[in-house]
Amino acid sequence: MELTRPSPPPEIASRADFRVGNWVTFTDKNLQHRVGLIVRVNQHTMLDCDGQKWRVAFELLRHLVDV
Repeated sequence: MELTRPSPPPEIASRADFRVGNWVTFTDKNLQHRVGLIVRVNQHTMLDCDGQKWRVAFELLRHLVDV
């Protein structure tokens, strides 16, 4: 019987991974997926999602990939 190794955990995003103008996605507290544009980067990231302003921690953001 051959054992398989578990996959490594995904890397946690950091401040250095994001720039103003990047499109990102995150899941809000109601488990709704949100897509937004980074308009400011400081301790938390300020996003504009359909006219709403969000402050989101870097660890919760994922880069939006165009498929």
